[in-house]
Amino acid sequence: MITFITEDFGIKVKRRSYIGFLIPTYYLGATYKLAKDLNAGALLSGKISRFKITSGLTFSLNKTFKQKISVSLSYSYLYRSLKNLGLGIKLGKSPVQFYAVSDNILGFIKPLDTKNINIRTGLQFNFGCSRRSKLDKYGCSWLREEEDRKERINHLLQKL
Repeated sequence: MITFITEDFGIKVKRRSYIGFLIPTYYLGATYKLAKDLNAGALLSGKISRFKITSGLTFSLNKTFKQKISVSLSYSYLYRSLKNLGLGIKLGKSPVQFYAVSDNILGFIKPLDTKNINIRTGLQFNFGCSRRSKLDKYGCSWLREEEDRKERINHLLQKL
């Protein structure tokens, strides 16, 4: 005889509409350039559920090798645990890049001693200006042209 789990637990199924809200999430971060291809960062993140706020703090070091490979090392306080050592890698140069990142690589070594394991992988497609400006400050030439136009307008307004 086939029984459904709803019958075993005495659950009654009703077909009514409902509204479900997503959990608000916040991120506040900053980076500081230590060298040409090395930066340090800090990130405060969290989720606001109905009955509590869950926060975390992450510190990271990010290094780029020849603009094709980037490595990230992070240390986080998440879910009341200090055992969160993260690692990330990005391979490739624009327009297509592959990345893999985890906020707790220790969880793969000792899975029973960890509270969370999070891994994300994917392909990143960067679209936009392919023609580069000679000025690194602006990046794309159309950005440079827009900045030049704003400077001309400000210069004209100052003469008035």
